[in-house]
Amino acid sequence: MKKQEKHFFVEDDIIAMDDLKKMENEQAKKLAEWMHIQYEEISSELNWKTQKKCQVKFKDLPEENKRVMIALAKRLLKKKGLNLTK
Repeated sequence: MKKQEKHFFVEDDIIAMDDLKKMENEQAKKLAEWMHIQYEEISSELNWKTQKKCQVKFKDLPEENKRVMIALAKRLLKKKGLNLTK
């Protein structure tokens, strides 16, 4: 009986880790989108032209640009220990 209970808790831990990863990815995507919007707004305010292909909503950015922004957001979240769900 003990082994079965332990196995059950290990499965719960794996599920919890998967949920945590999903939450972290969602936070990173939200932060990346926010940073993209801010970048474009500030650039416009300073009369600095960004690339035409980047003057779009985050969801319409080229995939490479989205990946870089999400990776940057993940690093920022990890480095600063931010939690955007608060």
